[in-house]
Amino acid sequence: MELSNLLAVLYFAGGIFMVVLAVAFLFEEVKKINLISLAILFLSGWWSFGYYLWLTTKLHSFTDISFGVSNLGLIFGAVTYYFWITVLLDKKRKTLVYSGYLAAIIFSLFYIFNLKAGNLEIFDWSSWSGAIFASYFILVHIGFYVLTITELIDSILSSRDKEVKFIDRNILLISSLIAILEIFSLPALYGTEYFLYSGVTAVFLIFYLFIYASIKKKLIDIKIFFAQTLIGLILTVNIAEIFFSKTFIGVAYRLVMLLFLFIFANLLIKKYKQDVLQKNELEKMGKKLEANNRKLKELDNAKNEFISIAAHQLRTPPTVIKGYLALAKEDPNNNLDAETRDSLSRAFTSNERLIELVEDILNISRIESGKMQYDIQPNQSCEKIIRDLTETFEIKARDKGLEFKLEIPKDKVPDISMDSGKIREVISNLIDNAIKYTLKGFITLRLIKTDYNMVRIEISDTGMGISENEMGNLFKKFSRGSNADQLATGGIGLGIYVGRKIIEAHKGKIWAQSAGAEKGSTFIIELPIG
Repeated sequence: MELSNLLAVLYFAGGIFMVVLAVAFLFEEVKKINLISLAILFLSGWWSFGYYLWLTTKLHSFTDISFGVSNLGLIFGAVTYYFWITVLLDKKRKTLVYSGYLAAIIFSLFYIFNLKAGNLEIFDWSSWSGAIFASYFILVHIGFYVLTITELIDSILSSRDKEVKFIDRNILLISSLIAILEIFSLPALYGTEYFLYSGVTAVFLIFYLFIYASIKKKLIDIKIFFAQTLIGLILTVNIAEIFFSKTFIGVAYRLVMLLFLFIFANLLIKKYKQDVLQKNELEKMGKKLEANNRKLKELDNAKNEFISIAAHQLRTPPTVIKGYLALAKEDPNNNLDAETRDSLSRAFTSNERLIELVEDILNISRIESGKMQYDIQPNQSCEKIIRDLTETFEIKARDKGLEFKLEIPKDKVPDISMDSGKIREVISNLIDNAIKYTLKGFITLRLIKTDYNMVRIEISDTGMGISENEMGNLFKKFSRGSNADQLATGGIGLGIYVGRKIIEAHKGKIWAQSAGAEKGSTFIIELPIG
């Protein structure tokens, strides 16, 4: 491929890229940085397409005009690029920018008036017009690129943010290359065609720089940017078709289609932006929730640690009090009257409740912090636990006027692997609750081997029952029946929650059944065999 043909292809491609990017920016929010970006892309595209026409047009007169007109993009390019950099770096340089544009406008008018078909005298350095042309490009064009590089160096030196410094250093490097390549492209104005490669390279560097800066400086969302660029490419192809149309009807048809396509693309981009923004907001909320969740877990762990320490400290005094109360109550040498013995019994009972409460708090603290230890042993007998607890609670039930029933199958129930102490504690708590919340009738303790290889323990009573509304919250922390305080005070709904956690740790299940309030209830535990 000849040099001119290769250059033509490259300049045409560069112009297309610039137009695509410019159309993508058309869909962005109207603000200064986006408008300046649009201006630079337009000027670069103008310059690139002008060189393409110069390299491909066969008419000599049109060739000179297209080459001359294309340089109008170059005249305003350096000032606009400096303006873009100052806005990007958030620097106020209005006086310099306005002065640069004034000089560019004056020179562009002079430049246009001196363009002559077939005789571009302005490129003759020996003429006065050529001297003005050279002076403009040295003082204004090159001067504003020098100012651009100075602003970037100053920003890098004054910034303390490492990431910002890194981005600005890259922008400085690319800007310096663009300036050098554009300066070296000037000899092409005087017939040195090999320098045309530097011009087309500068076009592609500008294209890359705008993508890099837009993403890194967060001028545009990367997901939205790619969507807008794709739309820009589609619209650019349609614009190109207009220029290749040979009839007025063809041009009109493509213009109408382009208008409808632009309206549809605008609506599509707006909807896509909304979706992306909503997704970004959800991601931000998710990250915030994740951070808050971590903090809550840390606070929860700190709370558990505090409760554990506090409960350990609280455990000792009630234990000591229990010993002294038992000694005072049972010592045969103490001649206590009935009223004093009753007071000691009440104190002893209240102290027992306090010990149970402290133990429940400790268990919850251990469970929720993952420090609950289980001594699970094989070949442990549930029947033995049931019989032992029957002996313990039978007297208590009889004292309250309740019948205590024990139902154990004739065939031996298989032994299981379990922490006998923990399981005993759970069943004991359920039997104790059954006695507390039953005024008359009976308590039934039942042991069964199910058909699906489970050991089942049931604690039934004819007491206050459980309403349907309360059933769902039964095994949660601090959950008690609405009428529980009428029959037994002092409980705070921790024991049953601890029991659920212990049974679940044994891969078992625990639940309750009740026909309703005042109709009794049955608590069921199932533990796996094997």
